[in-house]
Amino acid sequence: MSSRAAARAAAIAQAAADAESEAIRSSVKADAFVAQFVAMTPAQLAAYVDANLTDLAAAKLMIKRLALMLLLMAQREYR
Repeated sequence: MSSRAAARAAAIAQAAADAESEAIRSSVKADAFVAQFVAMTPAQLAAYVDANLTDLAAAKLMIKRLALMLLLMAQREYR
């Protein structure tokens, strides 16, 4: 493969990765919890956790949401 073809292939792969990241970012930003979370103070977050994490299903949902937010930040920071 020529260097030009390799560069084109790399650009296509990067564009696909960027599109996937943007799709994830858009879905995370559309989540009402994320908007609420971003606006919380540390005390409000503690109160939210105490009030809403009452069972395993609720805890798993919150972990998934937090993991998605962390994934987006990590991708932005470490790419």
